[in-house]
Amino acid sequence: MAKETSRKIIVTKDGPYLVYGGMPIDKQIIGIGKEDELEK
Repeated sequence: MAKETSRKIIVTKDGPYLVYGGMPIDKQIIGIGKEDELEK
């Protein structure tokens, strides 16, 4: 039987994301342009 790993993400107030358990994650930043369109 495979060992189960506890995975979790905690979002702190005005701070970083705390990631536990070695899960695969990706970083994406989305901003709002001059005419309220999404910019990546």
